[in-house]
Amino acid sequence: MSHIFISYSRRDLNFAQKIVDALAADNLDTWIDWKSIPKGEDWEQEIYQGIEGADAFLFLISPASVASEMCNKEIAHAVENGKRILPIFIANVDNREIYSVTDQFLHKKQKEEINRRNFILCRKDRDDFDKAMGEVQETIHTDYEWLKYHTKLQVKALDWEKNKKDNSRLLRGRELREAGQRLSQVNNQTEPLPTSLQQTYVQAGLKHEERLRRQTIAGVGIAILAIIVVSIFGWRQRNASISAQKTAIAEANSRATAQAIANQQTRIAISRKLAAGAKSVLDGHPQESLLLAIEALNALEPGNPIVPNAEQSLRDALSRSGGIALGQGVSFGVAPVISADGHWLAAGNADGTIKLWDLTSSDPANAGTI
Repeated sequence: MSHIFISYSRRDLNFAQKIVDALAADNLDTWIDWKSIPKGEDWEQEIYQGIEGADAFLFLISPASVASEMCNKEIAHAVENGKRILPIFIANVDNREIYSVTDQFLHKKQKEEINRRNFILCRKDRDDFDKAMGEVQETIHTDYEWLKYHTKLQVKALDWEKNKKDNSRLLRGRELREAGQRLSQVNNQTEPLPTSLQQTYVQAGLKHEERLRRQTIAGVGIAILAIIVVSIFGWRQRNASISAQKTAIAEANSRATAQAIANQQTRIAISRKLAAGAKSVLDGHPQESLLLAIEALNALEPGNPIVPNAEQSLRDALSRSGGIALGQGVSFGVAPVISADGHWLAAGNADGTIKLWDLTSSDPANAGTI
């Protein structure tokens, strides 16, 4: 990006070249049409873009330049883009004739814009050329940081405007805050002043950022609401699942309890039936009665209460078949069994001991405890 744009008349080409060379010697880059417009380009648009990208605008005042339509257009564009304008008076006239030259401007607005500024006098054989170039440098470097920032912001604003005010070209974040801060610090003494386009551009950025902020807040709110809804739904589903599980477990336990009770009742019924059978054959077949009585006790599930008539049928069968009398202290914590050869009877007490009886002996004292 060039630092300086030079507006001049072709009739003043030689003097313009001298100024370009002097500024280049002081490390100031220049934009001038004979060296800055590529061949084949739209030269007028290139000139306007050169003005937009320049930090300062030097207008070489001469009778030819004030009467040039293109020079007048260049001044208007520089004013529109808020450029720091340096009028350099090069017409070789004496002091009292200076404003007679600017009176020849084609347009009143351009005349007023140039006349309201202090001229840098750089007339051949009348003024000190080096002093004039020093004034140019000093003017350019006054508030140079603001000058450069003004150019940068204007270029961005123009790009936004030329692209149909596309939001993607707006300033954001720290860059937007910097622009707002810089514009807020401008006062009537600041030169150049911000352009209306720059102010519109920054305001558009602030409004866009505020809209994005509100959309973000709304989006976060919707997301939080969605999370809450999902959480409530999940919580309800979880509670429903837990409740269903508890119900299923309770129903299973109830079924198991009912089944256990039913099994117990079945075993008790079978035991009673076997005990009844033992009693019915006691007189004629005491040995068969004994076996049925033992089965009546075995039919009961371990730990279930002994059916009284099953126990009594065993006592009666033992007394009848072998003359063995089981004392009242013997309780059948373990159901009795008979050895395969029919010789021994084993029965368990509730205290954990087991008694053996010799079924071939009628002596009740033949019982042993293990």
